[in-house]
Amino acid sequence: MKALSTLIRMNRWRLNEQRRELAEYEKLLDKLHGEAARLAAELVAEQETASRREVEGLSPANWAFAGFARATLERQRKLASSIAEVEGRAETAREVVRGMFRELKRHEITLDLRNRREREEAERRAQAELDEVSMERHRRRGHAGGSSSSP
Repeated sequence: MKALSTLIRMNRWRLNEQRRELAEYEKLLDKLHGEAARLAAELVAEQETASRREVEGLSPANWAFAGFARATLERQRKLASSIAEVEGRAETAREVVRGMFRELKRHEITLDLRNRREREEAERRAQAELDEVSMERHRRRGHAGGSSSSP
């Protein structure tokens, strides 16, 4: 029983470690998605600025915007690749957490069943002892009362 309790404690610790790792992946994903949104907003803002300058007749702004757009699109592509990689790792970590949780629950249920069986067995033995004591008292009373009631 002690071995099972130790196994449960160890599995809980490992599960918590895996959950922390999953939380790190999710935090990183949030950061990467935020960065992607910032890049998209930055690209739109620069595009609007370049459009205004084109209307004003400043065509060199278009050349600058073209370079900026290429660089930003490349950063977005790399960021999308990073997001996909981290999402894959996070999904793998989620599967590991689910598996570890199932294993932990299986051990906890086994321990609960063992404890309940031991408790029921102890109660059964205690009741058997009480029954034996009661039967012995009844026999003693029966013999003592039976000899005094004879004529």
